Amino acid sequence: MRLVWRIGGKAGEGINNAGLIFAKTFMRAGFHVFMNTELPSLIRGGHNIATVRVDDKKIACPVNGVDILVALDQTTADSYREESKNIVFGEGVKAEGFFVPLQGVVDEVGGDSVMRNSVALGFSIGLAGLDFKFLKNVLEDDFKSKGETVLGANLKCAEKGFEIASKLKFHMVLEPLKSEGKESKRILISGNHAIAFGSLKGGCRFFSAYPMTPASPMMEYLAPLERDLGIVMKQVEDEIAAVNMAIGASYAGARSMAFTSGGGFSLMVEGLGLSGMTETPVVIAEVQRPGPSTGLPTRTGQEDFKFVLSASQGEFPRIVVAPGDCEELFEESTRLFNLVEKYQVPGILLSDKFLSESFVDCAPLETQIKNERFLIDKTAGVYKRYSLTETGVSPRAVPGSDLIFRSTSDEHDEEGYFDEDAENRVKMTEKRWGKVKFIKKDLKKPELVDNGGDLTLVGTGSTKNVIREAVEVLKGKVKVNHLHVLYLSPFQEEVVKILESAGTVVCVENNYTGQLASILRENGFEVDYHLLKFDGRPFTVDEVVERVLNLR
Repeated sequence: MRLVWRIGGKAGEGINNAGLIFAKTFMRAGFHVFMNTELPSLIRGGHNIATVRVDDKKIACPVNGVDILVALDQTTADSYREESKNIVFGEGVKAEGFFVPLQGVVDEVGGDSVMRNSVALGFSIGLAGLDFKFLKNVLEDDFKSKGETVLGANLKCAEKGFEIASKLKFHMVLEPLKSEGKESKRILISGNHAIAFGSLKGGCRFFSAYPMTPASPMMEYLAPLERDLGIVMKQVEDEIAAVNMAIGASYAGARSMAFTSGGGFSLMVEGLGLSGMTETPVVIAEVQRPGPSTGLPTRTGQEDFKFVLSASQGEFPRIVVAPGDCEELFEESTRLFNLVEKYQVPGILLSDKFLSESFVDCAPLETQIKNERFLIDKTAGVYKRYSLTETGVSPRAVPGSDLIFRSTSDEHDEEGYFDEDAENRVKMTEKRWGKVKFIKKDLKKPELVDNGGDLTLVGTGSTKNVIREAVEVLKGKVKVNHLHVLYLSPFQEEVVKILESAGTVVCVENNYTGQLASILRENGFEVDYHLLKFDGRPFTVDEVVERVLNLR
């Protein structure tokens, strides 16, 4: 670990943007960065923090402790005093550490009070021993659109802060890495970015959503791209409309997605069943937050695993994928659009607040997956939309083709007519479920990170990176293996086969009831220990390491 920097203050004081500027600055200096935020579940007001990790190796999860805390208010100083090595504070804050006249510098420059952030950023960069040019370049990029006056004032504030730090005898001296030129080509991206861009790469042209934290940023990213990319980003009146419009767009031939969080997904479940019965492909991105009801709107959790697996009445196949990092979110979003169209089933992409709203640096996202379309516009003989086939997948046409067909949300025969005959019901149910064995052949196979240990940590979704780093930290003390479960449905039998020979198995997840462990149990495997956290915050590396060591 090289550096952990945190800034905190009142909502509206530019905390998130200050964190992003700090992260970009060190990324351009060649370092790897990771940023996560915490904010209260309020429409307006409250206390916000942004925490940035800086390291010379790839990182994507939080750790305990803070090296530099920038306290813009007393709440920040009081809340994080014990875990912070150095506190930077300004006027009106009582603390021990580095007093910097943040407001005094702003007044001297003639700027707005929010520019205290730029003073603090300049001081922090100086304290870390980094060349000012890296911060200067980021500020110029971030503020050039606001005009010369605003840009100039922010630069002066940052320079003043840097000068104050330069006069101190204490410096952390974090030198830029030698790989600076190569690393500067990396991008800073959030999980929500990755889902949006992966969906575009997967050929999605219709997006619909009702704003709901923490999925809403996808709407902000996609809306400005409508005309340039020829897509539709439709903000609708509620989540019922969102899923039904997405299904309608797919029925008409467009690849489509609806995105929401658990509360919104609750309203989508009848629409999900419509997709299952009519065999109309649709993708739903469900970015989890703690429930029940409104729960903790701005916190994180993994409480919806079993909900999405059984959502909607009746039984029908679905694909549920839970990627663990931005690269996986991007690639699996792309893959999911191919899979749902090929097999004519709904697909659910699971993320959570922590994964979707944290920022990491990475190489420009790429995938070798090619978009495959599976539509027909003509056929020899009579066209039966739901014809019985070996794979369970029927030829699919869309309105406007030369083929005439009908669909209904009731049980139907091969031509789409309502049919409640018992024999027909059995055939159609078996047809739909017959797709599963073929879907499994198209899924990535699970792989165990085998370190030769007799202890294995298993998780899914956003626990991937914290487990991965904890395993690395533990190497000097105990050898630990890691299995990341990517697909929750269809469940891959290979997961159980791997775990059966993986020694003692510990399931790591952000919920109270051990839902992933329950899924494993339903498929024939009982884990030995549960490592659970359900306070609305993500695991830190230190927590996982400590709790694993306590098992030995």
